[in-house]
Amino acid sequence: MKDKIGTFARSKDVIMGAYAPYYDLMMKVMTLGREKSLRQIELDIIGVKKGDIVLEIGCGTGTLSLSAFERTGNMGKVYGIDAAPEMIQKSRKKSDRFNKNIEFQVGDISDIPFDDNMFDVVMCSFMIFHISPEKRERGFNEICRVLKNNGAVLIVDTIKEEGIQILENSMKPLFSQVKWGFKKVGFLLPQIAYIRGITEKNN
Repeated sequence: MKDKIGTFARSKDVIMGAYAPYYDLMMKVMTLGREKSLRQIELDIIGVKKGDIVLEIGCGTGTLSLSAFERTGNMGKVYGIDAAPEMIQKSRKKSDRFNKNIEFQVGDISDIPFDDNMFDVVMCSFMIFHISPEKRERGFNEICRVLKNNGAVLIVDTIKEEGIQILENSMKPLFSQVKWGFKKVGFLLPQIAYIRGITEKNN
């Protein structure tokens, strides 16, 4: 299958940074003021729990990372990266405002700035098709690298089954137990698509 979905998106990192002042308002409108409920659905799908070390890629203004911290607690740790410095600035301010110990930094999915085998969970929401297919392939390899053995990856987007199949083809060589589905959320976004996988690394 020819991948047409991501070919237009090679410069979206720069474009998304311009949306930073309005991103939270956009999400409020899209979720009818219930973005936190959407984020809880994502966390339920991947099963973030107390003590987990979690990375969010494309963290935007940090709302999902903040929700993840509520589950990991101080026994765990949450990190967020985004290619847009403007988004990181907003996420840090939000984290400080809510007194959450989350580390946000500028970073790219194709060169994740963390050590091998560091994370229990990696999450990526509404950005995987905002990058080129080549960067996406490198990104999945990077996600696999930074996940621990039996670590879990979750991708969430508004795509249809064609997009899921593209992601499945990229993930199956790297992850086991690759499963996908659709979840009704009841906002202006009637449903979200998700795909998840598990790492199995030889010791």
